[in-house]
Amino acid sequence: MTMARATAVKSIADLKGKRVSSGFNAQKTIARIIDTHLQTAGLSYKDVTSVPTPNVVRQADDFKAGKVDTLFFALGSAAVKEASASVGGLRVLEVNDSPQAMQRAQNILPGSYTLTITPHPSIEGITQPTKVIAFDMVMVTNAKVADDVIYKAAKAIYENKKDLVATFRPFVIFNPKNIAKQVKDVPMHPGAVKFYREAGLMK
Repeated sequence: MTMARATAVKSIADLKGKRVSSGFNAQKTIARIIDTHLQTAGLSYKDVTSVPTPNVVRQADDFKAGKVDTLFFALGSAAVKEASASVGGLRVLEVNDSPQAMQRAQNILPGSYTLTITPHPSIEGITQPTKVIAFDMVMVTNAKVADDVIYKAAKAIYENKKDLVATFRPFVIFNPKNIAKQVKDVPMHPGAVKFYREAGLMK
């Protein structure tokens, strides 16, 4: 969750009563992610002023126009840079990572966890190590796809972070060494397993 740097809001708890984008009928997951952030501070959408929006792009426009008080968007993205320029700088709000807070987060967004983001020239709003809510992106394939195809795909992702960042800036926080992380109840394709083992990423 991101605020204009000039505001008095310093924590997610301070969002109580503030205008927060809601609905996201074209991107339902976003509302859950925002609610997850609120839950870490013991809040929910009932504690803020909901402002309906269809998607994150409209949300960013509303933020720049002063219609909502906070912005949720991928760190490092072009939209965040534009928003920062529009409001005179941003501040990313740190999440509470206590066991109780994270249990509330898990109830809304299973599999979520905290990640500490350090300052980087391409990431607006981070001026010191800051804990944020994170969740893993998963590439899904058909079990019938040939092993060599998936092997090459996994290898390409692992070896080409620079190219990934060039196409989508938020990949700057991607750690290739974590690519073999197991997702609960989701089997790994044999082609991916083969590469991960060769690369020493899994046994």
